[in-house]
Amino acid sequence: MINTKIFFSCRSDVGLVRKNNEDNFFCNGEILKNQDKFSLSGNSESPSIFAICDGMGGEAHGELASFIAVSTLKEYSEKTKSAALSLNQIDEAVQVFITDTNNKICKIMRENSFRMGTTLALVIISESCVKAY
Repeated sequence: MINTKIFFSCRSDVGLVRKNNEDNFFCNGEILKNQDKFSLSGNSESPSIFAICDGMGGEAHGELASFIAVSTLKEYSEKTKSAALSLNQIDEAVQVFITDTNNKICKIMRENSFRMGTTLALVIISESCVKAY
């Protein structure tokens, strides 16, 4: 199998409305945790996984929810990006990751009596396809 070279770049800025940045990135194994501003660029080989999670505005702990999501993705990333997985198996692995992430966030909300949430944009790049969630 020939691996495809992937060039990537990500960047985040708190913007003009909010006081804190709730973005967390997952760049093929590396987590960029929320800061006022950050950027990363580089290259990778397929298969690769990239994601951005952004805490939901209006919820007090969105940055925690988005960090839980990228941290959980790191736990699942090696299995999810395996070149041997079929498209259906990749979909199933992503669904397990999303369910586990949701369960972790809900557990923390119950234990602490507060609300939080995050968005997720995820892409898996392999030799045969690009899957976006």
